[in-house]
Amino acid sequence: MVISGAFLFYAVPVRSYHSIFFRVKALLLILAGINAWVFHGGIWRRVASWDLDAAPPRGARAAGAASLVLWMSIIFAGRLIAYNWFDCDKPQRPAIQWASGCSFGN
Repeated sequence: MVISGAFLFYAVPVRSYHSIFFRVKALLLILAGINAWVFHGGIWRRVASWDLDAAPPRGARAAGAASLVLWMSIIFAGRLIAYNWFDCDKPQRPAIQWASGCSFGN
C-alpha cells in the first residue's frame, strides 16, 4: 500500500498535496499511529490479566473503537482524494483555500 500510494502521489504531487482529503487522510494516519503507540505502550502491557476479566478494560475497548473509526475514515478520505471539489483553480471560500494550502490571491 505504501508503494502504490507513493506512486499515486508521484503522479500528481501538487494536486494531491493541495487536496483537503489528502491532508485529512495524512492527519488521520498520524492519529492512527498515535493510537497504536499508546495502546501498545500502555494498555497492551497488562494483557495477561485480561483473561480473568469478563470484558476487556475500558482503555482497550476505547483504543479498538478509535482504531475502527480512524481506519474507516482513512479509507473514506482516501477514496475522496480522486475528486476535485476543492481544487485551487476554482473559486473557493477562504477557509477552503486555507485548508487546501492554496494562496488567497487565486
